[in-house]
Amino acid sequence: MLGLIALTESSSAESREVIRHPQSVPGQYFVGLDVRTPHALEHLAHSLAQTYGGTVVELFPAALGGGLFEFPMESAARLARDPRVRYVEENPIIEPSFSQVSAVSNAGDGTYLWYLDRIDQHYGHNLDGYYLYCNTGAGVPTYIIDTGIDETHPELQGRVAFQHDFFTRSYNVSNPCSSTWYGSHGTAVASIAGGHYTGVADDAILIGLKTLPCNAVTSNFLPLVAALNWIVTAPNQAPSYTAAPLNPYSSTPGVVNLSGWTFPGYVATDGSWTSPTIETVFQSVANAGNVIVTSADNYTWDACRFSPNNLAFGQPGGQPGHVITVGGTMLSGGLDYRWNDAGQSGQDKGSNSGNCISIWAPAANIYSARHSGYYNQFGVRYASASGTSFAAPIVSGMAARYMQYFKKKYGSSPPPSDVYSFLDGQSVKFQQNGTTPLVQGTATPTWTGWDPINGTTTLHTPVDTWRNVGMAHWTESCRVRPVRP
Repeated sequence: MLGLIALTESSSAESREVIRHPQSVPGQYFVGLDVRTPHALEHLAHSLAQTYGGTVVELFPAALGGGLFEFPMESAARLARDPRVRYVEENPIIEPSFSQVSAVSNAGDGTYLWYLDRIDQHYGHNLDGYYLYCNTGAGVPTYIIDTGIDETHPELQGRVAFQHDFFTRSYNVSNPCSSTWYGSHGTAVASIAGGHYTGVADDAILIGLKTLPCNAVTSNFLPLVAALNWIVTAPNQAPSYTAAPLNPYSSTPGVVNLSGWTFPGYVATDGSWTSPTIETVFQSVANAGNVIVTSADNYTWDACRFSPNNLAFGQPGGQPGHVITVGGTMLSGGLDYRWNDAGQSGQDKGSNSGNCISIWAPAANIYSARHSGYYNQFGVRYASASGTSFAAPIVSGMAARYMQYFKKKYGSSPPPSDVYSFLDGQSVKFQQNGTTPLVQGTATPTWTGWDPINGTTTLHTPVDTWRNVGMAHWTESCRVRPVRP
Protein backbone atom coordinates (compact mmCIF):
# COMPACT_ATOMS: atom_id res chain seq x y z
CA MET A 1 0.00 0.00 0.00
CA LEU A 2 2.07 2.83 -1.29
CA GLY A 3 1.33 6.53 -1.06
CA LEU A 4 1.66 9.05 -3.86
CA ILE A 5 -0.30 11.62 -5.82
CA ALA A 6 -0.15 12.23 -9.56
CA LEU A 7 -0.99 15.32 -11.58
CA THR A 8 -2.63 15.27 -14.97
CA GLU A 9 -1.08 15.85 -18.40
CA SER A 10 -2.70 17.69 -21.28
CA SER A 11 -3.56 15.88 -24.47
CA SER A 12 -1.72 17.80 -27.19
CA ALA A 13 2.03 17.43 -27.66
CA GLU A 14 2.58 21.19 -27.78
CA SER A 15 1.05 21.82 -24.36
CA ARG A 16 1.86 18.48 -22.72
CA GLU A 17 3.59 18.74 -19.35
CA VAL A 18 5.59 16.37 -17.20
CA ILE A 19 3.42 14.30 -14.87
CA ARG A 20 4.71 15.17 -11.43
CA HIS A 21 4.51 13.62 -7.96
CA PRO A 22 4.97 15.21 -4.53
CA GLN A 23 8.12 13.14 -4.01
CA SER A 24 10.18 11.66 -6.79
CA VAL A 25 13.66 10.38 -7.57
CA PRO A 26 15.53 13.53 -8.61
CA GLY A 27 16.02 13.72 -12.34
CA GLN A 28 14.39 10.35 -13.19
CA TYR A 29 11.48 10.10 -15.61
CA PHE A 30 9.49 7.31 -17.22
CA VAL A 31 9.00 8.10 -20.90
CA GLY A 32 6.27 6.43 -22.95
CA LEU A 33 7.26 5.96 -26.60
CA ASP A 34 4.93 3.18 -27.82
CA VAL A 35 7.85 1.33 -29.42
CA ARG A 36 7.88 -2.41 -28.65
CA THR A 37 10.75 -3.59 -30.87
CA PRO A 38 13.96 -3.62 -28.79
CA HIS A 39 16.30 -2.37 -31.53
CA ALA A 40 13.95 0.43 -32.59
CA LEU A 41 13.31 1.42 -28.97
CA GLU A 42 17.02 1.54 -28.17
CA HIS A 43 17.69 3.66 -31.25
CA LEU A 44 14.92 6.17 -30.46
CA ALA A 45 15.71 6.27 -26.74
CA HIS A 46 19.39 7.06 -27.23
CA SER A 47 18.52 9.63 -29.89
CA LEU A 48 16.17 11.42 -27.50
CA ALA A 49 18.71 11.22 -24.69
CA GLN A 50 21.33 12.82 -26.89
CA THR A 51 18.96 15.50 -28.18
CA TYR A 52 17.76 16.56 -24.74
CA GLY A 53 20.95 16.03 -22.77
CA GLY A 54 19.99 12.96 -20.76
CA THR A 55 20.84 9.30 -20.30
CA VAL A 56 18.94 6.04 -20.66
CA VAL A 57 18.64 4.15 -17.35
CA GLU A 58 16.66 1.10 -18.51
CA LEU A 59 14.26 0.21 -21.33
CA PHE A 60 11.12 -1.92 -21.13
CA PRO A 61 10.00 -2.78 -24.67
CA ALA A 62 7.64 -5.63 -23.79
CA ALA A 63 5.53 -4.01 -21.08
CA LEU A 64 5.98 -0.25 -21.51
CA GLY A 65 7.25 0.50 -24.99
CA GLY A 66 9.46 3.07 -23.30
CA GLY A 67 11.86 3.34 -20.43
CA LEU A 68 13.35 5.16 -17.49
CA PHE A 69 15.61 8.14 -18.28
CA GLU A 70 17.60 10.74 -16.40
CA PHE A 71 17.22 14.36 -17.54
CA PRO A 72 17.62 17.82 -16.07
CA MET A 73 14.19 19.19 -15.15
CA GLU A 74 14.11 21.74 -17.97
CA SER A 75 15.09 19.08 -20.51
CA ALA A 76 12.30 16.78 -19.30
CA ALA A 77 9.80 19.58 -19.86
CA ARG A 78 10.99 20.02 -23.45
CA LEU A 79 11.01 16.26 -24.00
CA ALA A 80 7.36 16.01 -22.94
CA ARG A 81 6.42 18.24 -25.89
CA ASP A 82 8.27 16.14 -28.46
CA PRO A 83 5.65 14.60 -30.82
CA ARG A 84 7.46 11.24 -30.69
CA VAL A 85 6.78 11.05 -26.95
CA ARG A 86 3.45 9.93 -25.48
CA TYR A 87 4.15 11.12 -21.95
CA VAL A 88 6.89 11.93 -19.44
CA GLU A 89 6.24 10.98 -15.79
CA GLU A 90 8.42 11.47 -12.74
CA ASN A 91 9.61 8.30 -11.01
CA PRO A 92 7.81 8.67 -7.67
CA ILE A 93 9.18 7.85 -4.26
CA ILE A 94 6.79 5.52 -2.46
CA GLU A 95 6.57 4.10 1.04
CA PRO A 96 5.24 0.59 1.62
CA SER A 97 3.13 -0.30 4.64
CA PHE A 98 1.99 -3.80 5.53
CA SER A 99 -0.71 -5.16 7.80
CA GLN A 100 0.60 -6.07 11.22
CA VAL A 101 0.78 -9.56 12.70
CA SER A 102 -1.96 -10.23 15.24
CA ALA A 103 -0.93 -13.62 16.66
CA VAL A 104 1.96 -16.05 16.36
CA SER A 105 1.88 -19.83 16.49
CA ASN A 106 3.45 -23.02 15.22
CA ALA A 107 1.94 -25.49 12.76
CA GLY A 108 -0.21 -28.11 14.44
CA ASP A 109 -1.11 -25.97 17.45
CA GLY A 110 -4.84 -26.18 16.75
CA THR A 111 -5.00 -23.12 14.48
CA TYR A 112 -8.02 -23.32 12.18
CA LEU A 113 -7.46 -22.46 8.49
CA TRP A 114 -10.94 -21.03 8.26
CA TYR A 115 -10.31 -19.22 4.99
CA LEU A 116 -9.77 -22.53 3.13
CA ASP A 117 -12.94 -23.90 4.70
CA ARG A 118 -14.83 -20.73 3.78
CA ILE A 119 -14.10 -20.67 0.04
CA ASP A 120 -15.57 -24.13 -0.60
CA GLN A 121 -18.83 -23.34 1.22
CA HIS A 122 -21.77 -21.21 0.12
CA TYR A 123 -22.33 -19.72 3.55
CA GLY A 124 -20.19 -18.99 6.55
CA HIS A 125 -22.37 -20.92 8.98
CA ASN A 126 -21.81 -24.20 7.08
CA LEU A 127 -18.06 -24.59 7.69
CA ASP A 128 -17.17 -28.24 8.24
CA GLY A 129 -13.42 -28.26 8.89
CA TYR A 130 -12.38 -29.46 5.43
CA TYR A 131 -11.09 -27.90 2.22
CA LEU A 132 -12.56 -29.64 -0.84
CA TYR A 133 -10.93 -29.19 -4.23
CA CYS A 134 -9.87 -31.04 -7.38
CA ASN A 135 -7.56 -28.78 -9.35
CA THR A 136 -4.34 -27.76 -7.63
CA GLY A 137 -2.93 -25.08 -9.96
CA ALA A 138 -0.39 -27.52 -11.41
CA GLY A 139 1.58 -26.03 -14.30
CA VAL A 140 0.35 -22.48 -13.70
CA PRO A 141 3.11 -19.88 -13.07
CA THR A 142 2.11 -17.80 -10.06
CA TYR A 143 4.22 -14.68 -9.60
CA ILE A 144 4.44 -13.27 -6.07
CA ILE A 145 5.50 -9.64 -6.51
CA ASP A 146 6.42 -8.74 -2.96
CA THR A 147 9.35 -8.90 -0.49
CA GLY A 148 10.69 -12.28 -1.63
CA ILE A 149 9.92 -15.84 -0.51
CA ASP A 150 11.71 -17.98 2.03
CA GLU A 151 11.85 -21.15 -0.05
CA THR A 152 13.53 -23.07 2.79
CA HIS A 153 10.35 -22.89 4.89
CA PRO A 154 8.73 -26.34 5.30
CA GLU A 155 5.54 -24.88 3.88
CA LEU A 156 7.29 -23.87 0.65
CA GLN A 157 10.10 -26.38 0.16
CA GLY A 158 10.02 -27.62 -3.43
CA ARG A 159 7.29 -25.12 -4.29
CA VAL A 160 9.37 -22.15 -5.55
CA ALA A 161 10.70 -22.50 -9.11
CA PHE A 162 13.07 -19.53 -8.86
CA GLN A 163 13.35 -15.95 -7.60
CA HIS A 164 14.73 -12.64 -8.82
CA ASP A 165 15.42 -9.56 -6.73
CA PHE A 166 14.31 -6.53 -8.74
CA PHE A 167 14.71 -4.25 -5.74
CA THR A 168 18.48 -4.68 -5.48
CA ARG A 169 18.76 -5.96 -9.08
CA SER A 170 20.25 -9.32 -8.03
CA TYR A 171 19.16 -12.11 -10.35
CA ASN A 172 19.10 -15.87 -9.81
CA VAL A 173 19.43 -15.14 -6.11
CA SER A 174 17.10 -16.23 -3.34
CA ASN A 175 17.22 -13.00 -1.36
CA PRO A 176 14.01 -12.64 0.63
CA CYS A 177 13.81 -10.26 3.55
CA SER A 178 14.64 -11.91 6.84
CA SER A 179 14.16 -11.02 10.47
CA THR A 180 11.26 -8.56 10.52
CA TRP A 181 7.53 -8.92 10.09
CA TYR A 182 7.71 -6.77 6.97
CA GLY A 183 10.22 -9.18 5.48
CA SER A 184 7.85 -12.11 6.03
CA HIS A 185 5.13 -10.48 3.95
CA GLY A 186 6.11 -12.17 0.67
CA THR A 187 6.58 -15.54 2.37
CA ALA A 188 3.12 -15.25 3.95
CA VAL A 189 1.47 -14.30 0.65
CA ALA A 190 3.20 -17.15 -1.21
CA SER A 191 2.11 -19.71 1.37
CA ILE A 192 -1.53 -18.62 1.09
CA ALA A 193 -1.50 -18.84 -2.68
CA GLY A 194 0.41 -22.10 -3.03
CA GLY A 195 1.79 -23.55 0.20
CA HIS A 196 1.64 -27.26 1.12
CA TYR A 197 -0.61 -26.82 4.16
CA THR A 198 -1.92 -23.26 4.06
CA GLY A 199 -2.17 -22.85 0.27
CA VAL A 200 -5.24 -22.62 -1.96
CA ALA A 201 -3.41 -24.05 -5.02
CA ASP A 202 -0.80 -26.39 -3.58
CA ASP A 203 0.76 -27.35 -6.92
CA ALA A 204 1.04 -23.92 -8.55
CA ILE A 205 4.50 -22.90 -9.79
CA LEU A 206 5.58 -20.19 -7.35
CA ILE A 207 7.95 -17.50 -8.63
CA GLY A 208 9.22 -14.85 -6.24
CA LEU A 209 9.85 -11.40 -7.67
CA LYS A 210 11.15 -9.12 -4.94
CA THR A 211 10.18 -5.52 -5.60
CA LEU A 212 9.57 -4.17 -2.11
CA PRO A 213 12.04 -3.21 0.63
CA CYS A 214 12.41 -5.33 3.75
CA ASN A 215 11.46 -2.54 6.15
CA ALA A 216 9.34 0.57 5.85
CA VAL A 217 11.90 2.37 3.69
CA THR A 218 11.28 4.08 0.40
CA SER A 219 11.05 2.50 -3.03
CA ASN A 220 9.97 3.74 -6.44
CA PHE A 221 8.28 2.52 -9.62
CA LEU A 222 11.42 1.00 -11.16
CA PRO A 223 11.40 -2.43 -9.41
CA LEU A 224 7.72 -2.99 -10.21
CA VAL A 225 7.97 -1.95 -13.86
CA ALA A 226 11.12 -4.06 -14.31
CA ALA A 227 9.44 -7.12 -12.78
CA LEU A 228 6.29 -6.81 -14.87
CA ASN A 229 8.34 -6.26 -18.01
CA TRP A 230 10.39 -9.38 -17.19
CA ILE A 231 7.25 -11.50 -16.88
CA VAL A 232 6.17 -10.80 -20.48
CA THR A 233 9.58 -10.47 -22.17
CA ALA A 234 9.96 -13.10 -24.88
CA PRO A 235 13.47 -13.90 -26.22
CA ASN A 236 12.98 -11.58 -29.21
CA GLN A 237 11.90 -8.67 -26.96
CA ALA A 238 14.86 -8.55 -24.60
CA PRO A 239 17.03 -5.42 -24.80
CA SER A 240 20.60 -6.14 -25.86
CA TYR A 241 22.00 -5.17 -22.45
CA THR A 242 19.47 -6.98 -20.24
CA ALA A 243 20.95 -8.35 -16.99
CA ALA A 244 18.10 -10.64 -15.93
CA PRO A 245 17.86 -14.16 -17.32
CA LEU A 246 14.81 -14.57 -19.53
CA ASN A 247 11.56 -15.82 -18.04
CA PRO A 248 11.09 -19.46 -19.12
CA TYR A 249 7.34 -19.03 -18.60
CA SER A 250 6.95 -15.82 -20.65
CA SER A 251 4.76 -17.63 -23.20
CA THR A 252 2.72 -19.46 -20.52
CA PRO A 253 -0.12 -17.35 -19.07
CA GLY A 254 -0.08 -17.32 -15.30
CA VAL A 255 -1.27 -15.44 -12.23
CA VAL A 256 0.38 -12.22 -11.00
CA ASN A 257 -0.29 -11.44 -7.33
CA LEU A 258 0.36 -7.94 -6.00
CA SER A 259 -0.42 -7.64 -2.30
CA GLY A 260 1.64 -4.56 -1.53
CA TRP A 261 1.41 -2.40 -4.63
CA THR A 262 -1.51 0.01 -4.53
CA PHE A 263 -1.10 3.75 -4.91
CA PRO A 264 -3.51 6.23 -3.31
CA GLY A 265 -3.97 9.51 -5.15
CA TYR A 266 -6.27 11.38 -7.50
CA VAL A 267 -6.23 13.63 -10.51
CA ALA A 268 -9.84 14.26 -11.48
CA THR A 269 -12.79 15.93 -9.81
CA ASP A 270 -14.43 12.52 -9.40
CA GLY A 271 -11.47 11.36 -7.33
CA SER A 272 -10.15 8.89 -9.91
CA TRP A 273 -6.40 8.38 -10.19
CA THR A 274 -4.17 7.26 -12.98
CA SER A 275 -0.57 6.82 -14.02
CA PRO A 276 0.16 6.14 -17.69
CA THR A 277 3.19 4.08 -16.71
CA ILE A 278 1.18 1.80 -14.41
CA GLU A 279 -1.78 1.58 -16.79
CA THR A 280 0.45 0.67 -19.74
CA VAL A 281 2.46 -2.06 -18.02
CA PHE A 282 -0.57 -3.65 -16.37
CA GLN A 283 -2.46 -3.72 -19.66
CA SER A 284 0.56 -5.31 -21.37
CA VAL A 285 0.80 -8.04 -18.74
CA ALA A 286 -2.93 -8.76 -19.02
CA ASN A 287 -2.81 -8.73 -22.84
CA ALA A 288 -0.19 -11.49 -22.63
CA GLY A 289 -2.83 -13.68 -20.96
CA ASN A 290 -1.79 -13.21 -17.33
CA VAL A 291 -4.40 -12.83 -14.61
CA ILE A 292 -3.47 -9.91 -12.34
CA VAL A 293 -4.82 -10.02 -8.77
CA THR A 294 -4.40 -7.02 -6.46
CA SER A 295 -5.38 -6.28 -2.88
CA ALA A 296 -7.94 -3.52 -2.43
CA ASP A 297 -5.92 -1.93 0.41
CA ASN A 298 -6.84 -1.24 4.01
CA TYR A 299 -7.98 2.37 4.40
CA THR A 300 -11.77 1.77 4.59
CA TRP A 301 -12.05 4.05 1.57
CA ASP A 302 -13.33 3.90 -1.98
CA ALA A 303 -11.08 1.42 -3.79
CA CYS A 304 -11.41 3.43 -7.01
CA ARG A 305 -9.16 6.10 -5.50
CA PHE A 306 -6.26 3.65 -5.59
CA SER A 307 -4.39 2.36 -8.62
CA PRO A 308 -4.28 -0.29 -10.07
CA ASN A 309 -7.69 -0.87 -8.43
CA ASN A 310 -9.14 1.60 -10.91
CA LEU A 311 -8.37 -0.99 -13.62
CA ALA A 312 -10.62 -3.57 -11.95
CA PHE A 313 -12.88 -6.04 -13.68
CA GLY A 314 -16.57 -5.76 -12.88
CA GLN A 315 -16.99 -2.01 -12.63
CA PRO A 316 -20.48 -0.66 -13.40
CA GLY A 317 -21.03 0.64 -16.91
CA GLY A 318 -19.04 -2.06 -18.67
CA GLN A 319 -15.67 -0.38 -18.32
CA PRO A 320 -13.03 -2.86 -19.52
CA GLY A 321 -10.87 -4.24 -16.75
CA HIS A 322 -7.36 -5.64 -16.48
CA VAL A 323 -7.08 -6.69 -12.81
CA ILE A 324 -9.11 -8.58 -10.23
CA THR A 325 -9.27 -6.31 -7.19
CA VAL A 326 -9.97 -8.23 -3.99
CA GLY A 327 -11.78 -6.78 -1.01
CA GLY A 328 -11.47 -8.38 2.43
CA THR A 329 -14.07 -10.00 4.67
CA MET A 330 -14.27 -11.38 8.19
CA LEU A 331 -16.58 -14.02 9.66
CA SER A 332 -18.67 -13.38 12.76
CA GLY A 333 -21.47 -15.58 13.99
CA GLY A 334 -21.54 -17.43 10.69
CA LEU A 335 -22.06 -14.19 8.74
CA ASP A 336 -19.64 -12.45 6.37
CA TYR A 337 -18.82 -8.80 6.98
CA ARG A 338 -16.42 -6.41 5.39
CA TRP A 339 -13.17 -6.74 7.31
CA ASN A 340 -12.55 -3.92 9.78
CA ASP A 341 -10.12 -4.16 12.68
CA ALA A 342 -11.89 -1.46 14.73
CA GLY A 343 -8.64 0.02 15.92
CA GLN A 344 -7.08 -3.24 17.11
CA SER A 345 -3.78 -2.44 15.40
CA GLY A 346 -3.56 1.04 16.89
CA GLN A 347 -5.42 2.76 14.08
CA ASP A 348 -8.73 2.19 12.35
CA LYS A 349 -8.20 0.00 9.31
CA GLY A 350 -10.47 -2.03 7.13
CA SER A 351 -10.97 -3.17 3.57
CA ASN A 352 -11.55 -0.58 0.91
CA SER A 353 -14.84 -1.06 -0.93
CA GLY A 354 -16.90 0.47 -3.73
CA ASN A 355 -17.26 0.04 -7.47
CA CYS A 356 -13.66 -1.06 -8.05
CA ILE A 357 -13.97 -4.25 -5.99
CA SER A 358 -14.10 -7.29 -8.32
CA ILE A 359 -14.61 -9.97 -5.66
CA TRP A 360 -14.44 -10.49 -1.88
CA ALA A 361 -12.33 -13.01 0.04
CA PRO A 362 -11.36 -13.69 3.67
CA ALA A 363 -8.92 -11.17 5.16
CA ALA A 364 -9.16 -11.57 8.95
CA ASN A 365 -6.85 -13.77 11.01
CA ILE A 366 -5.29 -15.48 8.01
CA TYR A 367 -2.77 -18.14 9.08
CA SER A 368 0.36 -18.39 6.95
CA ALA A 369 4.12 -19.01 6.88
CA ARG A 370 6.83 -16.68 8.17
CA HIS A 371 10.46 -16.29 7.14
CA SER A 372 13.09 -18.37 8.96
CA GLY A 373 14.47 -15.17 10.47
CA TYR A 374 11.10 -14.67 12.10
CA TYR A 375 11.45 -18.17 13.56
CA ASN A 376 14.90 -17.32 14.89
CA GLN A 377 13.52 -14.17 16.52
CA PHE A 378 10.20 -15.42 17.90
CA GLY A 379 10.51 -19.22 17.83
CA VAL A 380 7.58 -19.74 15.47
CA ARG A 381 7.22 -20.55 11.78
CA TYR A 382 3.61 -19.47 11.27
CA ALA A 383 1.43 -16.55 12.35
CA SER A 384 -2.02 -15.08 11.82
CA ALA A 385 -2.55 -11.60 10.44
CA SER A 386 -5.29 -9.53 8.85
CA GLY A 387 -5.49 -7.35 5.76
CA THR A 388 -6.45 -7.41 2.10
CA SER A 389 -2.84 -8.43 1.37
CA PHE A 390 -3.94 -11.90 2.44
CA ALA A 391 -7.29 -11.89 0.63
CA ALA A 392 -5.58 -11.39 -2.75
CA PRO A 393 -3.50 -14.62 -2.73
CA ILE A 394 -6.64 -16.62 -1.87
CA VAL A 395 -8.15 -15.44 -5.14
CA SER A 396 -4.81 -15.91 -6.93
CA GLY A 397 -4.82 -19.55 -5.85
CA MET A 398 -8.39 -19.98 -7.07
CA ALA A 399 -7.44 -18.38 -10.40
CA ALA A 400 -4.52 -20.80 -10.78
CA ARG A 401 -6.83 -23.74 -10.07
CA TYR A 402 -9.28 -22.58 -12.73
CA MET A 403 -6.53 -21.96 -15.29
CA GLN A 404 -5.33 -25.54 -14.78
CA TYR A 405 -8.88 -26.84 -15.15
CA PHE A 406 -9.50 -24.84 -18.32
CA LYS A 407 -6.26 -25.90 -19.97
CA LYS A 408 -6.91 -29.58 -19.20
CA LYS A 409 -10.36 -29.32 -20.73
CA TYR A 410 -9.73 -27.08 -23.74
CA GLY A 411 -5.99 -27.34 -24.39
CA SER A 412 -5.29 -23.62 -23.98
CA SER A 413 -5.25 -21.01 -21.24
CA PRO A 414 -8.35 -18.88 -20.65
CA PRO A 415 -8.12 -15.11 -21.20
CA PRO A 416 -8.07 -13.08 -17.98
CA SER A 417 -11.62 -11.84 -18.54
CA ASP A 418 -12.85 -15.45 -18.64
CA VAL A 419 -11.06 -16.23 -15.38
CA TYR A 420 -12.75 -13.26 -13.74
CA SER A 421 -16.13 -14.22 -15.21
CA PHE A 422 -15.79 -17.76 -13.86
CA LEU A 423 -14.81 -16.63 -10.36
CA ASP A 424 -17.57 -14.04 -10.35
CA GLY A 425 -20.08 -16.64 -11.53
CA GLN A 426 -19.06 -19.10 -8.83
CA SER A 427 -19.10 -16.47 -6.08
CA VAL A 428 -21.96 -16.18 -3.63
CA LYS A 429 -23.56 -12.77 -3.86
CA PHE A 430 -24.03 -10.65 -0.79
CA GLN A 431 -27.61 -10.00 0.22
CA GLN A 432 -29.00 -7.14 2.27
CA ASN A 433 -32.61 -8.31 2.58
CA GLY A 434 -32.08 -10.93 5.28
CA THR A 435 -33.17 -13.86 3.13
CA THR A 436 -29.76 -15.56 3.35
CA PRO A 437 -27.12 -15.67 6.08
CA LEU A 438 -24.72 -13.70 3.89
CA VAL A 439 -25.02 -10.03 4.75
CA GLN A 440 -23.49 -6.67 4.05
CA GLY A 441 -22.58 -6.02 7.64
CA THR A 442 -22.54 -2.81 9.59
CA ALA A 443 -20.90 0.16 7.93
CA THR A 444 -17.87 1.56 9.68
CA PRO A 445 -18.88 4.93 11.15
CA THR A 446 -17.27 8.13 10.03
CA TRP A 447 -14.04 8.64 11.93
CA THR A 448 -11.15 11.04 12.13
CA GLY A 449 -7.95 9.39 10.97
CA TRP A 450 -5.06 9.33 8.55
CA ASP A 451 -5.83 10.33 4.97
CA PRO A 452 -3.38 8.50 2.64
CA ILE A 453 -4.31 10.77 -0.24
CA ASN A 454 -3.41 14.10 1.31
CA GLY A 455 -1.06 12.91 4.04
CA THR A 456 -3.07 14.57 6.79
CA THR A 457 -5.53 13.69 9.55
CA THR A 458 -9.04 14.25 8.29
CA LEU A 459 -12.70 13.26 8.66
CA HIS A 460 -12.97 9.88 6.95
CA THR A 461 -16.21 8.48 5.54
CA PRO A 462 -16.04 4.90 4.21
CA VAL A 463 -17.77 3.69 1.06
CA ASP A 464 -19.98 0.68 1.75
CA THR A 465 -20.99 -0.24 -1.77
CA TRP A 466 -21.22 -4.01 -2.17
CA ARG A 467 -23.25 -3.93 -5.42
CA ASN A 468 -23.67 -7.45 -6.77
CA VAL A 469 -20.07 -8.49 -6.07
CA GLY A 470 -19.77 -11.90 -4.49
CA MET A 471 -17.73 -13.85 -1.97
CA ALA A 472 -15.03 -16.05 -3.53
CA HIS A 473 -16.30 -19.64 -3.66
CA TRP A 474 -15.65 -22.79 -5.68
CA THR A 475 -16.59 -26.28 -4.51
CA GLU A 476 -14.92 -29.38 -5.97
CA SER A 477 -14.82 -32.74 -4.24
CA CYS A 478 -11.89 -34.80 -5.58
CA ARG A 479 -9.56 -34.00 -2.68
CA VAL A 480 -10.31 -33.42 0.96
CA ARG A 481 -7.79 -31.59 3.16
CA PRO A 482 -8.54 -31.27 6.88
CA VAL A 483 -8.07 -27.65 7.97
CA ARG A 484 -9.27 -27.90 11.56
CA PRO A 485 -6.97 -29.98 13.80
